[in-house]
Amino acid sequence: MNNRTHEIMPLARVAPTVATIAMLFGVWLAEAWWFWALAPLAVAGALFGVHPIDLAYNEVLAPILGKRPLIACGTPRRVALIFATLWLIVTGFAFAKGPTLAGGILAGLMAGATFMTATLDFCMPCAVFTHRRRTPRVMAMEDEPTVLLP
Repeated sequence: MNNRTHEIMPLARVAPTVATIAMLFGVWLAEAWWFWALAPLAVAGALFGVHPIDLAYNEVLAPILGKRPLIACGTPRRVALIFATLWLIVTGFAFAKGPTLAGGILAGLMAGATFMTATLDFCMPCAVFTHRRRTPRVMAMEDEPTVLLP
């Protein structure tokens, strides 16, 4: 792991951590609108290559903290965000008529997947779709030449 990876790694896990908390909050709320409100965030990340939480860090916090911005999402993460969008929509429908076991299971599974990404650097959709276990962002940071470091 090079210096760049070591510097960015905790920050690269912010979006999955917030997603985990949002999913658990959604289970507590048991409201369809919550999951449907989260879906556009995942769509934005898939379309533009930068998750809105990462964008907030890059544009607001990184300059204040004097840190480097996070790199853009690669194709595996975009696919993961598309998968998350569909999962959020289906979970919303499961909660459409109030708290249900199916909704709780769906949201719990997604919270578990985002928790694994946040804590273990294991991306479930990346492993399924690309046969890589680590998140593409970390792999890209490790491949960067350390010559560019200050």
